[in-house]
Amino acid sequence: MSINPNVKGWLTVEGTHIDSPVVQAPGRDQESWYLTHDIFDQPNPLGCPYLGTRSRANGRRMLVFGHHLQDSTLMFSELSDAYEQDAFDAVGDASWALPSGRIRTYRPLAALRCDASYQAIQEQGTISVAGLRSWIRTIVSNATARSHDAETLMAKATHILTLVTCSSEQAGLPWRTLVIFAS
Repeated sequence: MSINPNVKGWLTVEGTHIDSPVVQAPGRDQESWYLTHDIFDQPNPLGCPYLGTRSRANGRRMLVFGHHLQDSTLMFSELSDAYEQDAFDAVGDASWALPSGRIRTYRPLAALRCDASYQAIQEQGTISVAGLRSWIRTIVSNATARSHDAETLMAKATHILTLVTCSSEQAGLPWRTLVIFAS
């Protein structure tokens, strides 16, 4: 992970082709930098998966963004329709490896389709475990796809990983798919 000091972790999602480094821009004013730049900070329309600037690589709530490229398995494309139960059921566990070597495994909890401005997902920052569990109940109550053991996962959750991608067939529309994993 030493190819770029902005690499914060390595993300792998079973049942998909997602197996890549995740970067984070150094400042809030640069949050969308990696939408159009690769891991080497070179212009690239594919971008690369990136951690939102309000998230921390070892935080309780992480928000990771990746493009949806139509008819492709690149980036987070395979998650674009995970708000449908059948597609969600095909998503396996996610692993998040920190540069230190520490690895956390997350189980798929739920998925939904929402507007990019969906307020509940905008709330990031420091939160207690009790606050996290309350927050995740709000998200899961709006989910259209859920794990068969969602109640157990929510009751035990101490960390949440949310993967975000576009869910529209057409670029530029505000619809996003959120796939939420719990650990």
